[in-house]
Amino acid sequence: MRRVIVGLPAEWPDSQAPWAQLPPDFLDVCFCMSDCKIKLLAEERAFEMHELFFSTTDSRGIIRHGNAVFTRISDYSESELIGAPHNIIRHPDMPRSVFKLLWDYLEAGRTIAAYVKNLAKDGRYYWVLAVVMPCPGGYLSIRLKPSSPLHSTVETLYRDTLAIEQRHEVSTSHRKQAMLAGLEHIDTTIKSLGFPNYDAFMWHALSVEMASRHAFLSKRRTIGAREHFSGRGELGNVQASCQRVESHLQNLFDDLATFRTLNDKLVNKSATILDMADAIYALSLNATIAAHRGGQTGAILAVAAEELGARAADNEQIIDRLVKKMTEFAPLLGDLIFGVAVAKLQSEVSSYYLRELVESGDESSREEMRESLEVLLNQLLDRCRDLSAHMKSCGYELNELATLVRELKRNARALRFVQFAGIKEAQQQSDSDSFKVVFQEVREEIQRTKIECEDLANDVAKSLSIVQKIHHEESEIASDLKWLADFADLITKGDLVPQLAY
Repeated sequence: MRRVIVGLPAEWPDSQAPWAQLPPDFLDVCFCMSDCKIKLLAEERAFEMHELFFSTTDSRGIIRHGNAVFTRISDYSESELIGAPHNIIRHPDMPRSVFKLLWDYLEAGRTIAAYVKNLAKDGRYYWVLAVVMPCPGGYLSIRLKPSSPLHSTVETLYRDTLAIEQRHEVSTSHRKQAMLAGLEHIDTTIKSLGFPNYDAFMWHALSVEMASRHAFLSKRRTIGAREHFSGRGELGNVQASCQRVESHLQNLFDDLATFRTLNDKLVNKSATILDMADAIYALSLNATIAAHRGGQTGAILAVAAEELGARAADNEQIIDRLVKKMTEFAPLLGDLIFGVAVAKLQSEVSSYYLRELVESGDESSREEMRESLEVLLNQLLDRCRDLSAHMKSCGYELNELATLVRELKRNARALRFVQFAGIKEAQQQSDSDSFKVVFQEVREEIQRTKIECEDLANDVAKSLSIVQKIHHEESEIASDLKWLADFADLITKGDLVPQLAY
């Protein structure tokens, strides 16, 4: 009888996984779902909102270690998990296209967040939002319990995607084409939900899930990773540093509501502002036509129309630059929001794991523990360093954006002056009704531009104040990060094996 083994991450597709080079007989054991003989149950395997679990794998996807929460939820023993590949916890309800998407990100060296339905050994299922990232020598996967309304939307999406894949596979007998059809459906659905691509979707998904989880834990005061732990010794010190970093990241995450608002406006306002620029320029042309139709009177009004046209052309150039900057900056801002959410999750799971180690007092897997701590802490450090650089870039881009908004506001005031002068001149002339109508419409468009500029300027200013606030706090964060870096360095060199017994 074949032994059923399990591994991680469950999100990787069979055909592209790094263990594809393993011997065929080994793959038969690992990847043949029919061999597992698990009877599927329509029952969820429960776990608490505050619980986080993670696993580390080598470059072939073979499990090195996972925490106790993962072992319990998957219903496998630690000995069954360590040294095993991933596939057995993959639930058959999961579309293969999701795994393909996830693996594409990992293969490109990128972090990805994805909803995943997994299969426990007892046949029950459990949903997670998995955040998977490359790390030296392999991969790190962190999971949390989804609780936002977006999760139910994704369940429907996956169900429909799986049906599409199955239909294509039956009709074409071609798994790759079926997977591509599934990816196309995911892309179409994500765009129908208002996200331009999967990047934007996963940025939003992680943010709303983290916010939902934090709100639940704050309301229920559930004992979890956020509760401060008064441990002593090395692990107690490093956990205290993790908790302080986590606290800073939580404050930043809360402040990012302003960034999310700005990001949404950058995406949504681009078309509106371009339309206003086109409208003002078109009205300047109409004013010129109306002026030339006015004979001798029109010659006087044509001067105002030409000045309006020149200002409208300037306005269009400024708006073109502004929209270009907004279009470039929106993905950068979205990536920053995602990075902060990932860093917060990493700091929380590190703190959670340290507490788990202390409370269990289990020293039987000392080497795996050392490796896991090394991976968790170094990944957190790398993420925080990247965030610091990213924040500086965002500050620079925000200042450029603020400069363009101010320039647009100045030009709008100049347009308003030209419009007022044109109306005043027209009132002194007979047969200038059409000119008056055009200039009144110009006034309305200028007012719209002013309102949009004020709104955008306020959000940019708020975002800049957050960046400045983070710069002020960087010294405190840097102190805790240095402590973590020194600790991780000792672990890496093998000079320190943390003691669980205090």
